[in-house]
Amino acid sequence: MVYPVKASIDAETAEATSFAGARTKTLLGGTKGPRDERSTDHAEPWPSLGARLHPLVQDIINRFPPAQLGDVAVFEACKHLAQRVREMSGIDSDDKRLMERAFSLKDPKIRLNALGSATDRAEQQGVMQMASGLWLAVRNPRAHRPAGECDLDETVELLTIVSHLHRRLDAAVSVVNASTS
Repeated sequence: MVYPVKASIDAETAEATSFAGARTKTLLGGTKGPRDERSTDHAEPWPSLGARLHPLVQDIINRFPPAQLGDVAVFEACKHLAQRVREMSGIDSDDKRLMERAFSLKDPKIRLNALGSATDRAEQQGVMQMASGLWLAVRNPRAHRPAGECDLDETVELLTIVSHLHRRLDAAVSVVNASTS
């Protein structure tokens, strides 16, 4: 299988087209992704990615027509994730320090677990680094460049990371909110 390097979206037909010429259904409602080797003739369709993403990410995706799913949707998803972290942590910051302070090992405002073992602490630190990395590598560049440089595959991958972090927040404990209750 040759993997396409880039993909584009035809807004009229809502189909993704790789530069290699393979046509697939739309990114978020399709039966086959550009990297999926399964046949679309298979009796059971490949699940829609959009239906698998966290509901808060789905809400953001639904605001944009297929042709605009890219930098703008990823940027908005990152901003909404940061807002949720601010609300849960009580930290008024808007950069990687927000994630570092919210998920800190020394004084976490958001706890993913009891932090009682080395594995628990590693998990906490890993999510902190993932969220900080998302901010540095994804959100910041989109704030300082023209939209349109994010291809279809990258959009899917980045929205999946944001979705994963939202699910981690769903299961987390806000130390700030818990102490005020």
